[in-house]
Amino acid sequence: MILVVVTTVSVAMQLGILVAVVYSLRRLRAKIKEIEAIMRSHASMIGEIATDVRETVRSIRSVTDNVVELSGRIKSTVDETAEVYGRQLRRVDRVIGDVAARVDRIGHCVEDGVIRPVREIQSISAALRSALSVFFRRGPRRRKPC
Repeated sequence: MILVVVTTVSVAMQLGILVAVVYSLRRLRAKIKEIEAIMRSHASMIGEIATDVRETVRSIRSVTDNVVELSGRIKSTVDETAEVYGRQLRRVDRVIGDVAARVDRIGHCVEDGVIRPVREIQSISAALRSALSVFFRRGPRRRKPC
């Protein structure tokens, strides 16, 4: 009799465990279906995100290529501009040097042609005044009151 009771209790326990396992499997199955539904709804979103990411990467590559090309153009333009300005500055320097040399030559010509003769004439005039004052001395000079 004890054996029958123990067997019955054992069978009842196994039956309870089996019912709990079946119940857990049903809940697990419901959760799996719920996760599948979420994944399906998010799968389209994930696909859209992947498409957006691909398009963004293409756009970034295109922008990067454009920036590289534009920077190359800008660099060549800047190099050309620097070269042109360098030539112009050298030319301006030469012109200014030539003008300075000509002004210097003109200054020497003015000094040789005008100032030196004027100084010589002043010297000769001073000498003549001194000589004439010696020869035609009429006494001490008095100034007339103004």
